[in-house]
Amino acid sequence: MTTPAGFAPIFAGWNVWDLYQTTSPDEGILGTLWHAGISPEQLAKLWVENWVEKNAPGANVSDPVNPNPEHFRGDEVQILPVKPTGLNIAAGRESAGLGGEQHLGTVDATGAPISRSVRFYNRGEAALTPWPHDQNFLVDVVYEPSKTNPITNSAPPATAGGAVKDAAEAAAHALNEIVTVAAWGLGAVAAIMLLSKIRSSRS
Repeated sequence: MTTPAGFAPIFAGWNVWDLYQTTSPDEGILGTLWHAGISPEQLAKLWVENWVEKNAPGANVSDPVNPNPEHFRGDEVQILPVKPTGLNIAAGRESAGLGGEQHLGTVDATGAPISRSVRFYNRGEAALTPWPHDQNFLVDVVYEPSKTNPITNSAPPATAGGAVKDAAEAAAHALNEIVTVAAWGLGAVAAIMLLSKIRSSRS
């Protein structure tokens, strides 16, 4: 995929980003109330999922059967405990004119932003997005997936969809067992009634 300047690639399958997150979010009163009680880690996961959904047509990071209230989103995004190794860089923020020190958060924010590495699984199509950043987050590096690196060649994350599918199959199996037993029971009753009728006619 050729990535034009100012854009970031979203690969099919696993994607890995390094990003910066402010410790003093600039989100207004409503945003502060809405995100009350949500950890910075979960905010980062929410932001990644929301960004891809809104800015990368064709890509799909969300759980296929998540009811999608924001407090339940983001679980398909994973925060890596350490920076990834063994992956080549596909694009950096310098290509979007965002090199050097960037201010994140409220105007009076003074603390250094948190550096995170995340990965997420795109169940949709490969896509492009304007370089991911806003007043609170800035993607530093987008890595290129590798078929030989466990970070990007592992199985997709579990989804509620899988649980629902398993539950539906279990329910269908149980229903089939009930129908089978019921049919056997009705057949047995019919056979007993028929046998009783034959015996009555012979007497």
